[in-house]
Amino acid sequence: MEWQTVVLGILAMLNVTATVAVVRSDVFSPAQKGWQFGLIWLVPLIGAIACFLLVRNETSQADGSLPPHDLAPGGFDGASPDFVPTLCGCNGGGAGSGGEGGD
Repeated sequence: MEWQTVVLGILAMLNVTATVAVVRSDVFSPAQKGWQFGLIWLVPLIGAIACFLLVRNETSQADGSLPPHDLAPGGFDGASPDFVPTLCGCNGGGAGSGGEGGD
């Protein structure tokens, strides 16, 4: 078996996996799913990985299993639940939290 056949087989399996993930997702509209299918099959490796990660991220946010912001690179040990450092620089407190500045 030539290496090209193996590479094409791996790409096809990756595309099928990403397509199934998009089909099973309840987060996206039919139009959004259509654009994702086009991306998956027209740009095989990059499109499949991007759509698979998008589905995973959107699904986990819809389930409430991820915080609204990513934690800062240093991590957070949970010692202070009132302040969660985030990459965007806000305190992650949401509406009415008083913003970034102190009183």
